[in-house]
Amino acid sequence: MNKTVFLITFAAVFLFVSCGNDPVITPPPPPPTNTLSGVNKWIDEELKDWYYWNNAVKSATPPSNSLAYDEFLDKLLLSLKGAQDNTESPPTIDGGYNSDGSRFLYSYIERTSATTRASQNEALTFGFDIEAFRIEQNSTGDHINFLVSWVQPDSPADEEGFKRGMWITQYQGEEIYMPQYEKFWNQLHFFQGGNTMTLKDSSGTSYTLTAATASASPIIFHDIVETGSGKKVAYLVYNEFKQGDKGTFDAELREIFAQFKADGAQELVLDLRFNPGGAVSSCQLLTSLAANVGPSKIFCKLLYNKDIPVKEHFANPSVASFFDEQDGLKLNKIYVLATDDTASASEMFINSLRGVDIDIVHIGTTTEGKNVGMNLLEHSAGGYSYEMWPITFKILNAKDFCDYAGGLEPDYSKNQYWDIQYVSRNSPVYELGDPRERLLEAALTLIDGGTVTDDVVPARTRTATAPLTKKMHDPRLGGARVYERPGSVSL
Repeated sequence: MNKTVFLITFAAVFLFVSCGNDPVITPPPPPPTNTLSGVNKWIDEELKDWYYWNNAVKSATPPSNSLAYDEFLDKLLLSLKGAQDNTESPPTIDGGYNSDGSRFLYSYIERTSATTRASQNEALTFGFDIEAFRIEQNSTGDHINFLVSWVQPDSPADEEGFKRGMWITQYQGEEIYMPQYEKFWNQLHFFQGGNTMTLKDSSGTSYTLTAATASASPIIFHDIVETGSGKKVAYLVYNEFKQGDKGTFDAELREIFAQFKADGAQELVLDLRFNPGGAVSSCQLLTSLAANVGPSKIFCKLLYNKDIPVKEHFANPSVASFFDEQDGLKLNKIYVLATDDTASASEMFINSLRGVDIDIVHIGTTTEGKNVGMNLLEHSAGGYSYEMWPITFKILNAKDFCDYAGGLEPDYSKNQYWDIQYVSRNSPVYELGDPRERLLEAALTLIDGGTVTDDVVPARTRTATAPLTKKMHDPRLGGARVYERPGSVSL
């Protein structure tokens, strides 16, 4: 990348200070010296070009070069002033706020061996995810149990008999409080603490679970579900917008929709409740398969900063159209199950289709509110490969709408865990795809022309369990991503 170097000459400025009758000349302080080097220097230079709020980076004093690369990035971005869009309500920022008021960032960087690159088709996994609930408060703090929210087919958890709705009461032989929660979450997602964990469920059964390499397909479940009146409904649980090596997972999506079409599906319920985002191009594919759209219509606009260094190679905003997918369902109305775990490319699915007047019926709760996305920037040094994913663009639909940093609100407010929170902790949590499952049941009722009412929290009712106010968050889980620099990307 060619960069223009600007030479700045600092003129001497003299201050005359009165001291008796004689003037005293005080020279100005020397200009600050940028002492960055190595990976931290690369981070700073790339952000000045690519970060969506790059002017804020240019105006900032970089943190100490002695910081580790990831600490340097976090401290720099959290120190920025003016890195938000105040014309929106709430303003768009990089990340958000935890319940205790602390900030978290979407932008992140990670380091791997320069010779190691994991396959997108297989990954080390335990094969399930959890929702944390406070079952009581005592002198030790929040006493927590984990509810299994979904299980990856053919994974270690699946082979051990894990099911959605199963309660985990102990981790590594201990009752679960906040320290155990943080350790469990980091081991479950990033294998901090090793590849083996011991768990106990509410029946007293113990498990020793070892992570293994398994299919990393984002497609958790798909089937044709019939409504009470006999309508055929395509149902798909899709947990990440992921292409797969050589487009393997995108090809799997095409095959599934071709089968939906062959089976005579009349409606679609798309379950994105656990989907934190992923590849923009996979979102482009899914919208094109699901809806009555075509290549003449605008899928999205990606708005970059005004100084983007390859602007001579592409328009800013970068405009992408829908794909021409012949085996799509061509629907004008789509039912989407989405919650606060739904983010980025998942929200892009909803916003992009609403931009071309496809009727999206959102059932669930308010989404995350990530209306920005990232480009991959790479650097090699010292035998390592550094992959940085900074926020580089804002996501607009065909109508230029992007003001959803506060999340997309549901058309029908339904809490998937309502019964265990307000009826009994022992209430059943049905498997995904079971017509009795709360969110799917609401969608099927609407498809049959029935009435669905919003959930209303009962007054003065002690909950059976309570959602934990502090949820673990990591930007590596999802994000609307473009996998190449915009100058060479094909959207």
